Amino acid sequence: MTRLRGGPLLALLTFLAWLLVMLLAGPDPGEPTPISAMVTEGIALQLVLAPLFLLLVTRLVDFGDLGFRAPALRHLRLLWLPLIYIVAIFAIGVSAGLPPARQITFVALNVLLVGLSEELMFRGVLFAGLRRRLSPWPAVIAVTLLFGSVHILNAFITGSLTAALMQALAASLSGFLFIALRIRTGSLTLCIALHALWNFAAFMATLAQGDIDPAEVARMSLAAQLTPALFVAPLFLYALFLMRGLNRRIGAGPSA
Repeated sequence: MTRLRGGPLLALLTFLAWLLVMLLAGPDPGEPTPISAMVTEGIALQLVLAPLFLLLVTRLVDFGDLGFRAPALRHLRLLWLPLIYIVAIFAIGVSAGLPPARQITFVALNVLLVGLSEELMFRGVLFAGLRRRLSPWPAVIAVTLLFGSVHILNAFITGSLTAALMQALAASLSGFLFIALRIRTGSLTLCIALHALWNFAAFMATLAQGDIDPAEVARMSLAAQLTPALFVAPLFLYALFLMRGLNRRIGAGPSA
């Protein structure tokens, strides 16, 4: 079967279609729902349909090397900082008391689907498509900003635009780390696993401490609202370090 050659236009059209699947198969925007409730009560339909859609698209369209390979062992040492974060966040959940095993199972399944869907969309299809027309830095910045921006749509789920904007900022900073690791290791699989672990730890901490009322977020001081972004700022700085010599690095392929 002859596959279409995927460039920027097809990548962006795929992104818009993926976003439409997420919105149409997601919860009713007229009924604000805590995100934690969506991942503890079953498998979210949109999280199943979105990655299936992307896997179908990548069978029909050739976006080049998407990185579905295990990372080299030497690349695992690059994970030291994000793993410290993940262990610390998970420890908060453990110390406050983990939810029932049934909820933990649903969270694990849902975050794995999120990791697959978002990494394949952004650090896979979108980055590969944009790279066929753009130089490395513009492609990296575009992917990172789009990844952060889609989290603003969580306002339709939670009912709080302020909380969604803060989440979008934090997601942009952490998303920059994911694409740095994608480039340094050449492995999208590693990014999927790390993304899933990050979300799993975050949900364990959130479920243990309880959801913050979205209305309360709007009443917080600006410094308090920016806390999630400030928390992940060191990961952004670490990603900048990993991205040194980006133009040369992409041309040479993955390296330690």
